[in-house]
Amino acid sequence: MSSLQNAIHIDDDEDDEDGSVVDLTNGTHTQKLKHDESFSHSKNYPLKSCQSNAIIPFHLYDTKISISSSRSAPRHESTKQYFRTLRQTIGFDFPPGYSPKKREFQYLIICNYCIDIHYFLRETLPEILSFKRVVVFYGDAGLDNGREGMDRWKEMLTGSGNNVEFVRLVPSDPPRSVTNPLDIKIPYGVHHTKMFLVGYDEKQQRANNSGVGCSQSMIRVVVHTANLMQQDIEWKSQGLYSQDFSLKSENIDVVSSSMQKLQQARTDQPLAAAGKKRGWPFEDEDPQQFEEDLVTYIESYRYSIRYISDKDISLVNLIRQYDYSSAYAVLIPSVPGKHSISKADNFGYLKLRKAIRETFCSHCSHRASTKVRNANNKPSAQQTRSPIICQFSSMGSLSSKWLNDFISAIDAHGSHHVQAKEKKSGISLENKVKIVWPTVEEIRNSIEGYRGGGSVPATSKNVNKDFLLPLYHRWSTRGVSESDARHINADPLGTSKVVPHIKTFVQLSQPANDDPPVIEWMCLTSHNLSKAAWGEIQNSTGFNSKILFIRHWELGVFFSPGTFAKHVMGTDGDCKCCCVRLRPYTGSIVNGDPIHEDAKEGIVDIIVPLPYDVIDPVKYKHTDVPWTIDGGGKLLQDAFGFVGGFEMHSS
Repeated sequence: MSSLQNAIHIDDDEDDEDGSVVDLTNGTHTQKLKHDESFSHSKNYPLKSCQSNAIIPFHLYDTKISISSSRSAPRHESTKQYFRTLRQTIGFDFPPGYSPKKREFQYLIICNYCIDIHYFLRETLPEILSFKRVVVFYGDAGLDNGREGMDRWKEMLTGSGNNVEFVRLVPSDPPRSVTNPLDIKIPYGVHHTKMFLVGYDEKQQRANNSGVGCSQSMIRVVVHTANLMQQDIEWKSQGLYSQDFSLKSENIDVVSSSMQKLQQARTDQPLAAAGKKRGWPFEDEDPQQFEEDLVTYIESYRYSIRYISDKDISLVNLIRQYDYSSAYAVLIPSVPGKHSISKADNFGYLKLRKAIRETFCSHCSHRASTKVRNANNKPSAQQTRSPIICQFSSMGSLSSKWLNDFISAIDAHGSHHVQAKEKKSGISLENKVKIVWPTVEEIRNSIEGYRGGGSVPATSKNVNKDFLLPLYHRWSTRGVSESDARHINADPLGTSKVVPHIKTFVQLSQPANDDPPVIEWMCLTSHNLSKAAWGEIQNSTGFNSKILFIRHWELGVFFSPGTFAKHVMGTDGDCKCCCVRLRPYTGSIVNGDPIHEDAKEGIVDIIVPLPYDVIDPVKYKHTDVPWTIDGGGKLLQDAFGFVGGFEMHSS
């Protein structure tokens, strides 16, 4: 079978040993359906599971042991489940412990900043050629300079009927131009989002093993932090969220160019029974927030080409065909522009603020325990707030005021003001935020040496501001050689010598007892710590009100106990947030299982593989120097004999 003439199938007819069907992305086990029953990943099946098929909020890209080796870094058996290769992420290969299914690939949407097409093709051939339609949205001009990669991809598709299109997005170009679909020109703006949308058909095995049953159309949504380059995918610490969703209705051919057909479907189908919704396109079903956020983001590209899959359908309408009700994440997009404050909570840090407010539950016991009372038996403001951990790979030109505004807005225990009040809160910035940022020593000792620092391209004038210096904490611990017992598990995921390109923003609880802290909320994202990425509140006469001004396209995902609760514990109307805990991976989990139900407490623990010590990051000593791209000063040689001499890459 020629990959250029027919869709590639990934085949394996083996069933799971336990007789279950496994959701290949989030590991959800479901009861096997009879051969005449329709199967849907989108129902609220429990996430409780066993062994390697449990829910993991996000994974890390599987890095190599060194830059001169093709071998993956050695990992303990219990940690392998937290890592994915690029091929596994897209869906070409299957992680260990997952039963392969038959797949036919339909379309692929790639959103990224910097792409090495030669590397991407090398890693994804021959399956990448089976997609009927590929659209690549990108930001970096480097891809334009290497057009031979684009031409090679197109030439390889000659005669297949399949095609690939490249769309560059540059907010700083003239407005309403080929590369800038916006109504205004935004200096210094870039397309920085990292996302895959993978459309595929998955063949379902009949329950009686009598052959392949129906084909189910799926979309895989991947939000990640890596540029599509070898040094990013194989040599950096990167994070990726991935979840699969099925069509909203298997009984209606919704993948159609005819909106009239959708309207006819509404007319022909009987009214929903009391209390039971039928799903889009029916008018008695509200759209899912995940869907609305994804559509709103994609609409900002103003991409009007209708031919996406093998159907005459726009990208936005294609996205709307799928049921996102099982999503356990909230999308956090940034779209360049001047957004009126009244509508600005769809983007940037105001969207993150909204997600925190909507999922935070003050009644949950493990959160209520964070309040420490003072001598007058009143909660102490200094102690009720746990610091927000900000970890990223580049930094804009920040002011103390903007950082205070940003942190105040996203503090789960704060007032969530859009801008911090002028009146002093009595809490210093040092007690409200911890910045995890690599030192010069950590970059030098990484598997790439100084060249790895090119992907952490912050400048001295931005990093070395006086109000920032007390906030810095190391990417790695100092090792077990120092007399500190908490460093027994100093590097449980083996990431301390891998330069961080991942971006995470996390707030922990601080239990009053001796229990370890748990995660109140976290965001895995392409956003660095900058006004250009998250937005800045400004006055605007044109809007007659304040605006949120954003320069970049960015995309992240937000998690909290509230986003998982309905999937883990069901949806009976009662609050379930207190029954879910997000715990950072520390090297010791129950039976090697990343999801564990404590029968005694009735609480489900979900393990989160953050690649650094988020519980107690190590504060800089006076001898630690924060890494900068233009650091200067006397540098020691790295393992490759270099003293600086790195090339700057995207952050």
